[in-house]
Amino acid sequence: TNGGVPYEWKYEIKDESIVKLAKQSSEAQDDLDGGVVDIKFVFEGLKQGKTTITFKYVDFRNEKVEKEETVTVRVDKNKNISLVGTN
Repeated sequence: TNGGVPYEWKYEIKDESIVKLAKQSSEAQDDLDGGVVDIKFVFEGLKQGKTTITFKYVDFRNEKVEKEETVTVRVDKNKNISLVGTN
């Protein structure tokens, strides 16, 4: 994303018994106002299975979704997460 814009990334996990958000962080790539900001989401596997995580880029002034992407993840018996596909 970019600093100073009225948008934020939100996520929704279809089955929260399989994965959960472990950490979210942001880091500016430079010190310029309005510069690029990297947003990182780290998920933790809770149990074996498959689910989807939907990311939405939302205008927080009116809740309008500007971008949306869904990823399918699989958690193995050791609770390791792998990406199955994207929509």
